Amino acid sequence: MDSLDERIRKAMSKDVKAKTLLCSKEDLNRIIKEHLDLGWNLVKQDEVNGKIKVTFNMVK
Repeated sequence: MDSLDERIRKAMSKDVKAKTLLCSKEDLNRIIKEHLDLGWNLVKQDEVNGKIKVTFNMVK
């Protein structure tokens, strides 16, 4: 069995292909623009309890 440090290292070194963020309505446009500029593709946008949940996929 791997040590805890080894398991953390493996998890942290994986390539992230998608991510979901929860943000305020005021920050939404800024967050979307920043992610699009970094090469992410906006997949989905929903409102959850007054916050906005946005999901991005990495474009390769």
